[in-house]
Amino acid sequence: MTDETKHTLNEYERDIRAKYHYLFSKGVGPEVLADILYNCNCLALLDPDNKEKIGEHNIGIMIMAKCGIFGADRMKDLTMRMMGLKKGNANQ
Repeated sequence: MTDETKHTLNEYERDIRAKYHYLFSKGVGPEVLADILYNCNCLALLDPDNKEKIGEHNIGIMIMAKCGIFGADRMKDLTMRMMGLKKGNANQ
């Protein structure tokens, strides 16, 4: 892969992530996202032999990553919020 191709992919990834965030952060977006994630078995225990549910779960994780919810740089903040140790907007 050339440097130009990598640069174009990075630009695309930044652009699409911004669009995911915009789509799911306005109006009914959070409610729709929560429903999608529920149906993708996110935050549920999975049977390692159930490939279908694992695939659905992975799609949910990918959507959360594209929305900026998940990522190595967000794990501590996300964990603290899930434990009720920190409140407020997750993007602060």
